[in-house]
Amino acid sequence: WEVDAERRLQEGLPDGILGKFYFGYVQEWWKLRHEPNVLLLHYSDIRKDLAGTITNIASFVGVTLTESEHAKVTERCSIAHMKQNEHMFLGTLPLNLDKGMWDQGTMRLISPKEMIRTGQVNKGRGLFTAEQVERWERAEQEVFGAIDPDLLQWARKGGDL
Repeated sequence: WEVDAERRLQEGLPDGILGKFYFGYVQEWWKLRHEPNVLLLHYSDIRKDLAGTITNIASFVGVTLTESEHAKVTERCSIAHMKQNEHMFLGTLPLNLDKGMWDQGTMRLISPKEMIRTGQVNKGRGLFTAEQVERWERAEQEVFGAIDPDLLQWARKGGDL
């Protein structure tokens, strides 16, 4: 998995082209986390307990799953299943006109083999230098920490809300 780490970092920072996909998204949902129709989930929590997360989601939407159904949903949400069916998880940008920013041949935001890699939490961190990680953490502190210290902690590690 080859990556231009500096470019990815610049794109993902708050004022980068993809900054709103993370920073803006988390900020907006954080405001709604206690609403009765909102279930805010963190990837690291899902990875720690996928089956428990499936149970919580089913309960949240008022669905009772049989043991067999629960097992099937859990299997279909596994990294192994997603890797076997990666073609179903690729985002496309059919009307994107940004030359050179994306794969113009396929109009994919993320190329095959980039979307579903290992499923490990914080695995991508190793792609960046210590200075780049520090810049990311500073951005998190400035954006999330200024709103709520609990938001900063949750955005970084998940856990109870």
